[in-house]
Amino acid sequence: MIKVLVVDDDPGYRHGVEFLLSSAGQEVRTVATGDEAIALCQSFRPDVLVVDWSLRGKLTGLDTANEIARTTPALKTILTSKLASDDLRKMTAGSIFFRIFEKPFDPRELLAAVQQAAASKSPDV
Repeated sequence: MIKVLVVDDDPGYRHGVEFLLSSAGQEVRTVATGDEAIALCQSFRPDVLVVDWSLRGKLTGLDTANEIARTTPALKTILTSKLASDDLRKMTAGSIFFRIFEKPFDPRELLAAVQQAAASKSPDV
């Protein structure tokens, strides 16, 4: 079973991704902010992090992913955003993201990416 942490301040996306992944048999936790995600990772060590780029609050998705990766080095991160994915890829070049999805995204593609991320040995954006 893949352990997935979903971080998104949009409740619709957060709960939709939770439903999708838990229906596929994954162990899923969800939070709305980077601070909540970091605190949760003290007890829940996800295999995959699905995080929104533009979280409300003081931490961005990149900040959140970087902080969690410090204590969970094998973590694979999938970034979601309403920004055009080509622009976002340029902004995050050389970062820790396994995949980037532009909202709205195909749920089947996200599910496949989570499964691929959990099975992979190294990040590949």
